[in-house]
This record gives sequence, C-alpha cells and structure tokens, in this order.
Amino acid sequence: IKSSGTTFKKGFGSAVSYAFTGFYETTTTIFKILGSLFTGDVSIKNLSGPVGIYSVVDQVKSQGLQTLIYLTAYLSINVAIINLVPIPVFDGGRVLILLIEKITRRKSSENLEAILNYVGFALMILLMLYVTFNDIIRLVVK
Repeated sequence: IKSSGTTFKKGFGSAVSYAFTGFYETTTTIFKILGSLFTGDVSIKNLSGPVGIYSVVDQVKSQGLQTLIYLTAYLSINVAIINLVPIPVFDGGRVLILLIEKITRRKSSENLEAILNYVGFALMILLMLYVTFNDIIRLVVK
C-alpha cells in the first residue's frame, strides 16, 4: 500500500469529494479481495493478522504521516466491511438472523443462535491462530 503521489485541489469541497472517492475505491478493492478469497483466486496464506499488520505499519511509518493515515483508514474500512460479513459471530450474522426472522415472521430459537455463534466464534479463533502462525513464519523467514 502506498500513496499514488497525485496532488489534489485544496479546500473543504475537494477534501470531501476525495474522501468519498477514496472510500469507494477502497471498499471496492476490499470486496474484490473478499470475492477472490471465496473463489480461491487469492490464497488464505495472503491474509494478515495483528502480527502482519504490525509489520506493515512498521514499514509504512518511514514513508510519512500521510501514508500512515491512509493505511489506518484502509484498515478501518477493512474491519468495518469484515464486520458486516454474514457470519454469525459478526454483526452481519446478527443482521442476517434478523432478516430471516422478518421474512419468516418467527423468532429464531435462542439455542440455535447460541450454537451458531459458538461455531462462528470457534471458526474465527481457528482462522486467527492460522493467520497469526503464518505471520510469525513470514517474519522469521525474512
């Protein structure tokens, strides 16, 4: 991740316009990457967790404050989008359950919701362990 080096007009209107454009482009990129993960075009080995993010921040901090702020914004948008993925442990999973309840006009079983959340949580912990392990391996191999 790096800045394109493009300069933009100064002023509030230009800043707001640039913010929305950047948000749209970043969001589109994240959705493309998510789609590529599900289709297998991008390997799960390319994911990074907290250790990998620390490594990237360490590299980016020498490139200046603007690049560091861009990376922070990118990571924040990424976390927001991932949180909306319809997996039971995330907010997106809760929204999915509420939509199903609205469509079927029945309250879902609390036991079923608990089981789905436990399974989703266990899968997320396994994914985090796997990603962190890969991050540590990448650091050691460098």
